[in-house]
Amino acid sequence: MRYSFKQFEFRGAFRFSSLDALSLTYGATRFSNDKMSMSGFELSVSSSSVFILFRYYIGKRKFLVPVTISQSFSFPVLFYSTLFPVLAGVAWDSVLSRPFSWIKSKIEFGFEQERSAKKQAEDEQEVDKKRRAAEKETNLMKSQAARITEQEKKKNGLVIQRAWYGQFDENEDYPTLSSVCYSVATQLQLCVNQSKLILNQGQSKSHLAGFFDPCPGQVKKLKIVYLFKGELHEAVFADLDPVRLPKMSHRMD
Repeated sequence: MRYSFKQFEFRGAFRFSSLDALSLTYGATRFSNDKMSMSGFELSVSSSSVFILFRYYIGKRKFLVPVTISQSFSFPVLFYSTLFPVLAGVAWDSVLSRPFSWIKSKIEFGFEQERSAKKQAEDEQEVDKKRRAAEKETNLMKSQAARITEQEKKKNGLVIQRAWYGQFDENEDYPTLSSVCYSVATQLQLCVNQSKLILNQGQSKSHLAGFFDPCPGQVKKLKIVYLFKGELHEAVFADLDPVRLPKMSHRMD
């Protein structure tokens, strides 16, 4: 016979044998909230003995403590043998387990903080590595980007004045360069072809030549200020949005 209620499970059974006309076994088990541990007892009563087995499981570890209460049956022994583990369980659950639970939570919180700090440090190292690689790539682009700029100026075409990629307030005229925002004017000028800049949608702009992702997992934007036909234009794009320059709607009054 078995009955479950919340975190508790109660069991009971009758057995008949040639040695003892009748024996009774019953007990209770309590499961932890995370189901990683359990504790309980099982009391076996017969005409020849009263026996109790304490159980405690945590993870894959199992602890069993058998205790012989009496070599003969009596109702007072049966009563106190049942009452003691029940009261001990109630006391542990309501009072005694709190310090252990508090210590366990602090240890787990400390481990979680350590894991989080380690992951953050690894992410920062990876971003810094990509930043240095992007800077080297951008330096190699500068001479060719300068030639394209001169060609576009001569025909009054598309000239990238300023551009930023990362996290910033798009209402700022000059977003602050930081660890999560950097200049991409050179990189974009290199992409200009016949006075047009076209970047297709569906792929993060961090994959473009000379770009990198300054804040992985965060929302990023691209802001471009450019000249076309001698007039100043400005546009802001989401990371995955397509880019089509020039456009009349970008012209600043």
